[in-house]
Amino acid sequence: MRKKIIIIMKVGEVMSKIVVTVRPEDSGKEVIEALSSTPSGRVIVMSGDEPVGIISSRDVVKAYSKMEDNVFDARADEIATRGVITADENEEVGNAVRIMASKKIGSLVITSGKVLRGIFTERDVIRILSRMTFSGLVESIMSTDVITIPSDVDLLFASKLMEYEGVRRLPVVRGKEVEGIITAADIVKALAKGLHMVNEIETRNPIGVRSDDPIMKAVRIMNEKRIGSLLVDGIKGIVTERDVLYASLNEIR
Repeated sequence: MRKKIIIIMKVGEVMSKIVVTVRPEDSGKEVIEALSSTPSGRVIVMSGDEPVGIISSRDVVKAYSKMEDNVFDARADEIATRGVITADENEEVGNAVRIMASKKIGSLVITSGKVLRGIFTERDVIRILSRMTFSGLVESIMSTDVITIPSDVDLLFASKLMEYEGVRRLPVVRGKEVEGIITAADIVKALAKGLHMVNEIETRNPIGVRSDDPIMKAVRIMNEKRIGSLLVDGIKGIVTERDVLYASLNEIR
């Protein structure tokens, strides 16, 4: 039944219609300020009426790790991922999810003809899946190679570590104990506020699940709490929106 619901649903019906845009020449400071308050976690770079790039929290972290404080003076098109992968608003959700998985991206820019209509993200996928049911345990999709960070380091170190390890989230540890978690989005918000240290921005006592919990439990927690990841059995693993997206592929063919 869930397969049928997703397949007949059009991406234009479930996308985020609030889209924040910037111009190629806008400064990194303007980009960071815009991105820090954008629910979708992305801003689209527009040249006239044409989307020419997209900037995610991870793009800003990558730029900050390389440019350091010069990121505030950089142009938007120096920070952006060039080129935009789009889908028509009448595309089926199942096809949109498969495009995201095959391209290893977290969002699609949604258009009608050449007109920008919205954005469809991993968070939208979680919201859809939370109303449905499929089998499987968290341990079958979680990542077990969890990269951690101490709380007494600065955001530049955290950004460089995220970029080097290719992750968007870092559990914060004190000794062998987990005390929090920081995400790429947290770093963007911290840069907008002029904060500098991990312990100033970490989310304390992060929500977790067990490895033998159903995947659907994790999905519903992510949707309810509007978070993109859950720690598993302390820091034995982590399950993310991207993991759930891949897991959902077998359900929507």
